[in-house]
Order: sequence, then structure tokens, then C-alpha cells
Amino acid sequence: MGDGGNSDLLRNAVSERKIIVLPHGVAVDRLKKRTAKRFKKPMKIGFIGQIAHHKGVHLIFEALQSIERTKEYEFHLFGDARTTDEQRYFKKIKERFHSVPFDHHGFVPHEKIRTAYEQVDVVIVPSLAYEAFCLVVHEAFACSKPVIVARSGAMPELVDHGKNGLIVERNDSRSLANAIRLLLDAPSRLNEMRSNIPAVKTFVEYTVELERIFKGEMK
Repeated sequence: MGDGGNSDLLRNAVSERKIIVLPHGVAVDRLKKRTAKRFKKPMKIGFIGQIAHHKGVHLIFEALQSIERTKEYEFHLFGDARTTDEQRYFKKIKERFHSVPFDHHGFVPHEKIRTAYEQVDVVIVPSLAYEAFCLVVHEAFACSKPVIVARSGAMPELVDHGKNGLIVERNDSRSLANAIRLLLDAPSRLNEMRSNIPAVKTFVEYTVELERIFKGEMK
């Protein structure tokens, strides 16, 4: 199985001995092409993904709107609002949070996604949905980027709070703002977190482990 869901399984009387958590693999070779640069001001905050309500994009804008103007940051938004509902959602965000500066880079083809991660220092994943795997966290780690994630689905299982990222409360822009302030006030934490990012599994490694599970060789 993928990351996450352990607590739900346990609540439904599944024996812990029968649960195997197998983190998914990602295209590590495609992502990790260059050595990550050390942090330099201003801090570059990134969101990479679908611009939709369940992804919690509005929470980033709410958090940034509450942060003092004296704080130095850039907000880079990678992704697109494709459906009518998503476009309406994005329009409301821009109208409501018009004072929040951001660079919208639009849709990035996955074969070029590394260029998005290269432009940011920290990746925020504020999902309202219960992410079962969360590709973005794995890709960010593969690119040596710390993350700020919501306490939702699998994400808290992936992040060692304070070590390689920060965990904030789900659907809570105040909690997210506090985490952003923490990094803005002590940017050296980004370099420390980067040094603690774990190795990310490749697709090949994932496939081999999955085969071993089906063969009963992993317990």
C-alpha cells in the first residue's frame, strides 16, 4: 500500500501486523539534476499543483496576507485552473487577496517540473483533501527542497517536523502563517532542513519492493 491511512485501518480493526507501508517511487533521475543552492534572501515560497479549492491554495494567500510587509519573500505559483469551477475559484482568490504579490508561472509539463522546484526555497502543500501519497512532497525532497505540509492524509507521515519540513494544522491559515514566519525569521533553518531530507525512492526500487510484498518476502 502507499503512504498514509494507517490510523483509518487501525480504527477499522485491521491488525497492525498486516499493514505494510510502502512509499511510492518517483522519477528521481529526472528531478535531481543539479546541486541545490543555499538559501539567499528573499525567501522563495512555492506552490506546485492544481489550482483548486481542495488543494488549499487560498490558505497560502490568507497566510501571506497576514504576514508583516517588512518580511522579505516571493510567492511562486506553478499550476493552472482548468475547469470552470477552478477558474472561478482562482478569480475569487485574486480579487480577495489582491494585496498579496505572487508570480503565476502557469502549467508546467511534468517532464519540465524540475525547473519549478529549482525556483523556490520551500514548497507548501496545504491540501484540504486527505492525500494518500502526495507526489509533490516526494518530488520536493528529490529536489532537496524542505516542505510545509498540512496535517492531512499521508503528509504528516512523510515529514519529520522541524527536521526536514514543518507540519501545520489542516485548513488553518493562522498555523500556516506561523510556520512561514518561523522560516522568514530564521532562514538558516532552510539549510538545516535541506541537510536532513531523506533519500527518495526510485520507481525501480518501488517496483522491486512491491514484487517482494506480493511474493511474501516482506513483512
